[in-house]
Amino acid sequence: MDYSAMWIGSRQLEGATCEEFHIDVDDGISLRVLRWTPIETVASKEETVVVIPGWGSVFIGWEPLLAAWVKRRPIIYIETREKGGTHYNRKVRKSDFQMHKYGQDLLAVIEHFKLNPSKLDWFSASMGSTIILDAYQSQILGARSSLMLAPNIQFNFPWWSKILIKLPLPIKSFEALRFIAVKVVTGKVTEEGQKIRYQRTLMAQDIRRLVYSARINIDYEMNLEMGHVKFPIGLMTAKNDHLHGSEDVEKLGIALPNGRIIEVLSNQHLHEAASLPEIEDFFSKAIA
Repeated sequence: MDYSAMWIGSRQLEGATCEEFHIDVDDGISLRVLRWTPIETVASKEETVVVIPGWGSVFIGWEPLLAAWVKRRPIIYIETREKGGTHYNRKVRKSDFQMHKYGQDLLAVIEHFKLNPSKLDWFSASMGSTIILDAYQSQILGARSSLMLAPNIQFNFPWWSKILIKLPLPIKSFEALRFIAVKVVTGKVTEEGQKIRYQRTLMAQDIRRLVYSARINIDYEMNLEMGHVKFPIGLMTAKNDHLHGSEDVEKLGIALPNGRIIEVLSNQHLHEAASLPEIEDFFSKAIA
């Protein structure tokens, strides 16, 4: 399978037009961004949803949900800087992946489209949710409302992987460990669709970027002083999600003045078109 093809080109979905952008966000770095506009006139005038997928996540994993969603609202899908679609015209550095830089990237993309982040609805997953929460806390970003799946306040790597990540091993060593990582990660999930999605994601990665991102964020811990984050935030968690767990969601539910914990069927369910009514129900009630 040609995994590199997952990071290039627009993604045409029925009922909408799609454009691919590479947007400059930092010195020598441009992010791949996909934007869909519904063909139907009324839907095209709805408020934009900004989608931030998880760490290394590839578009194909979100395609079932997005294929249904792009008919109803304009969507901006932003691939963060560790992903294979990001262009670097210089050598990649570990410092490129500091958490606050991810948040600044999102602001740069929104400003490129001349949008106000505080008037947008945000949808995110996993590390994408962590990035957004960190940006809300530091007041880099705002939102009209925000719905997030499996946010983490810190990254709980297994003890043995922490040792490996911190060791000054050559990047080629991690290429060999990719297959071990696939077995470990897929062994923690129960749904076949989720296993396939994680396997595909890990095999498609630029290992150098992923290792640098892990090394600099391995000891990250979110500042939970969130009293100033007033807009509605939905915190989605699934009982069968053993990879992310629910403890961080519970802590965020306490820290966020307008946060609400939402139990969902599963992580995989939120990637499917069948979850769209639940997602839109949150957004419609959040702004009512």
